[in-house]
Amino acid sequence: MMKRTLLIAPALAMAMAAMGQASFTPPFSESFEEGLGRFTAYDANNDGNKIKANLNFGGGYNYSKGIYYVGTPDSGADDWLFSPALILKAGMVYELSYMYRIPDSGKTYNVEWKAGTVPETAAMVTSVAAQTEYGYTSGSFEKVTRKITVPSDGDWYLGLHLTGVADQGTFYFDEFKVSEGIGASMPEAPAVSEPSFTVQGDKLTADLTLYALWQAVGWLHDVDYQQYPQEHLQHTQELLAPSDLDPA
Repeated sequence: MMKRTLLIAPALAMAMAAMGQASFTPPFSESFEEGLGRFTAYDANNDGNKIKANLNFGGGYNYSKGIYYVGTPDSGADDWLFSPALILKAGMVYELSYMYRIPDSGKTYNVEWKAGTVPETAAMVTSVAAQTEYGYTSGSFEKVTRKITVPSDGDWYLGLHLTGVADQGTFYFDEFKVSEGIGASMPEAPAVSEPSFTVQGDKLTADLTLYALWQAVGWLHDVDYQQYPQEHLQHTQELLAPSDLDPA
């Protein structure tokens, strides 16, 4: 019982300290220029190795600092990184993004994201991004973007769960961001202008203008809405030729 108490006590102290911090309403970002910032790292397999902050510039994205995990030959990775409390709402979709790098060829790590109302492993019961295997990225960082939701309004802690077998080299992580939420329901139907009819030669045509919420639709469906130079989409429909009309 004494050994179990010793293992639980540091995790409880870490959770209590994190819960004492202020909550943040997205948009929220952390570049880890001052260590872990408002994040907390937890060594779930108790091997003495966990996610750490870079002390020098060059380890993070764009030659910044960032954070990292270094695998060892003796044990695999089973580590967590908990965000500060974020004020999230049910029915809203948030964009979670971050940068990562694995510089060693042939090495892999698995990353999943969970959410909980307390920054500890037992509370991370809401899956927000399924486990994904990340591999070699050469000397560059790669950006990952995920759409996430939570089941109820409140303060939510996001947890990065990093796993992998032993001796997988270094996993670099930086530029954590959570966007402002957007309603998960589809936007209202676009407004449609009154059709204008014109006769062109022997054809009758109707012009309709649809005013759509391109930004909301594009954000939810990963469409680059900025490719549309106008706020409307004009549609011309050929109806029928006058010669097709029944003279009777």
